[in-house]
Amino acid sequence: MVSLSGFSFDRLSDSLKEFLQNSENCFVRPSKQPWSGGQIGVPACELAARVFKKPGLFDETRFRIIANEVNVSYSSPGSKPVEEFKNERILTPLQVKMVIYDAFTCYRIASKLLATLE
Repeated sequence: MVSLSGFSFDRLSDSLKEFLQNSENCFVRPSKQPWSGGQIGVPACELAARVFKKPGLFDETRFRIIANEVNVSYSSPGSKPVEEFKNERILTPLQVKMVIYDAFTCYRIASKLLATLE
């Protein structure tokens, strides 16, 4: 998730807060950087390191490497990492597309990793 400057977790609806804080849900984020609402979710590198038992992935900061590790194609529509515009209040259409693409890629990575555990 991308944190927007001035955004507060308290501004979310109660049902969305409850969903995000439900420990039965597994949220995967592209980087180790926490969301402004707190430590919601696990970084993709950490999940991959635990599932594949490859400690070297814990410190992997390149999202593309993690995606490749689980055979998920990743080619961001932009050249900057999403984290570089985390403090902007208004996102450009390209930045919105990048956030959506990263979120969908996180979903695909998590799905593949969790499926290997079954």
